[in-house]
Amino acid sequence: NTFLTVDNANEYIKGHRIAINALDFSTEVPLVFDKLCQQNNIPVLHPYNLGWGGLVTVITPKGLMLDSIKKTDGNDTFNEVNMVEYASNYLKFWGTPHIWIDEIIEKYKQENKQFPPPQ
Repeated sequence: NTFLTVDNANEYIKGHRIAINALDFSTEVPLVFDKLCQQNNIPVLHPYNLGWGGLVTVITPKGLMLDSIKKTDGNDTFNEVNMVEYASNYLKFWGTPHIWIDEIIEKYKQENKQFPPPQ
């Protein structure tokens, strides 16, 4: 088995027409992977499992990167929670709030241990 790293990510995208990025955002690898895919004209799907619901974001070759929605609160990292919060706020803005998403996010943030986002 080989882990995807910043150094070997480019090897894994050559010859593909689409990519699925289900990597944990515990390192910069997912964002590097997306950037390499964009440079090679490969769209990237990011699936998020939210318990009884799901969310998929699509990074197109000419679109914005996920870290473009990174918070400006002094925390310069981007993670799955940022993406789900952004999606939830987007739904609220357009008048279709999904309160259960906010409840899941809040419960996750209250965990005392370092867990991956809810699955």
